[in-house]
Amino acid sequence: MEQALRIREQIGDRRGIGDSLHALGNVAGTLSDYDTACAYYEQSLAVSREFGDRYGIAATLANLGVIASRRSDTRRPNRGMRRAWLYTGN
Repeated sequence: MEQALRIREQIGDRRGIGDSLHALGNVAGTLSDYDTACAYYEQSLAVSREFGDRYGIAATLANLGVIASRRSDTRRPNRGMRRAWLYTGN
């Protein structure tokens, strides 16, 4: 995945970069490396916002909420999930 990110960066594929960053966040989160996961998700979120990608924004906010929940941060999960819900148009 890191190689895919580097290739996408070399060719200037911004949407692909966002997808790769999100996938790397998923891997880091699965490995319980929450700081790294959040860093990747925040970068992915910025790219999704560049394109107005509502699905990408919602998915990333939801994943940030999951990470906050796993960290036992009782305020952030609700905020992240609530923001994700708003982006889905519900």
